[in-house]
Amino acid sequence: MSNRLVPVILCLAALVVCAAPTPSAQSKPARALWLWSPGPALTDAAARMALFDLLEREGIGRVWAQIGLEPGPGPAPRVRYQAEWRSLLADAHRRHVRIEALDGDPSYALQAYHHITLRVVDALLAFNRAVGPTEQFDGLHLDIEPYLLIPWRFRLARETLLHEYLDLMIECRRRLYEFPGMQFGADIPYWWQSTDDRTGRPIADVAFDGTRKAASAHLIDRVDNVGIMNYRNAADGGDGLIAHGTDLLVYADQAKAARIWMGVETTRSAPSPVWFAIGLPSAEVDRLLERPGTGIGRDNRFGSYRVRVFDDGLNSHIGLSIPEADRVRPTVPFVEALATLAAKFGVLSTPAGAGRAAVAQEQAVRGFSHDREWENPELRPIVDPSTRRSYPGIVATGVMLPKLTFAGLSKAAMQKELALAEQAFSRHASYAGIAIHDYEGYRAIADAPPTVARLLSPRQ
Repeated sequence: MSNRLVPVILCLAALVVCAAPTPSAQSKPARALWLWSPGPALTDAAARMALFDLLEREGIGRVWAQIGLEPGPGPAPRVRYQAEWRSLLADAHRRHVRIEALDGDPSYALQAYHHITLRVVDALLAFNRAVGPTEQFDGLHLDIEPYLLIPWRFRLARETLLHEYLDLMIECRRRLYEFPGMQFGADIPYWWQSTDDRTGRPIADVAFDGTRKAASAHLIDRVDNVGIMNYRNAADGGDGLIAHGTDLLVYADQAKAARIWMGVETTRSAPSPVWFAIGLPSAEVDRLLERPGTGIGRDNRFGSYRVRVFDDGLNSHIGLSIPEADRVRPTVPFVEALATLAAKFGVLSTPAGAGRAAVAQEQAVRGFSHDREWENPELRPIVDPSTRRSYPGIVATGVMLPKLTFAGLSKAAMQKELALAEQAFSRHASYAGIAIHDYEGYRAIADAPPTVARLLSPRQ
């Protein structure tokens, strides 16, 4: 080799080394964020800057932001805060942040409530058609959780419910795709495709469009992106992020359809007290619930109150979530509603009930005490305000398990687990990134001083 060529080769090699991206220069992993309370960012300049500051610092490029509707000038509703959304969307797009409208409720899965979601779709499209390209929403993201409804307990009712849910998804997609560039996504839990021990089929098994498989697979086949509610605060282990998320990524890789966002939780749900009527054997309660005329809607409402069901292993107890206004001194309407449920589903609703009430109460206390999602079970009779008849009851408080959320842990601890999970997830072509639920919870972690975060960290 000529000596004159050596300096040239060395210079070229140096240029190649300099041009190669170093680990610190590589882009951050993709992130999405749920924003359920966008009001402050819409109406307050400081709150908006705080939001964009967090998005920039944490490398979050996609936001699923809750929208609301208001009466429009015509018969159709329109998006609330029209001018404020136009401004926020323009600011976001200048910063290369995508914002997709967010909405959802378990009842939306029911055909009787589809019109609510479709009004949101129509209002969203009307908004986009009325504004410039930089002021438009980038898509729609739905968080509908049908498994929170009572019909989910029963195989045939569950399949009907899932079919109605998928019908809604298809109609939403049809309407959204009439507007160029709109993305459509939805949230599902990680376990829909897991095997149901009773049937040997997927838990969310449903025949749809000529094919029987898990609703998660049907959805991945048909939408642009799916947020997996993979709510664990550890990456490894049989109950960790990687174990729960891999099967869905494998399916999505094969389907070559939706992109998969792995959702993690950073909020902690407030404790929720529920007053239950001590119930009958579970099989008997199920037969009663499947009959028409129970007064409990498919949307889990009994009048204006939310219905809850707890199975202690032998008996099922039906109760009502205690509203804030009823927690110190329950109102007459609330107790009347509870007494009505007790008369229909409680242990004293059958002639043989009186003889087994004491055993059923003991079993209920044992069941709640052994379930980590419930605390402070306390026997409390339900006295009908009209007849003064007393029914056995129990109050227990539903709590969120620590393993479900990063709330209270340090940012460093969260980043460590997410890095481990992403190392496994990034092997899949369908993997889009981590989605963080939600803004307020993540801001508390991201902005907390390290010493404070350690003090707040719960025992595992």
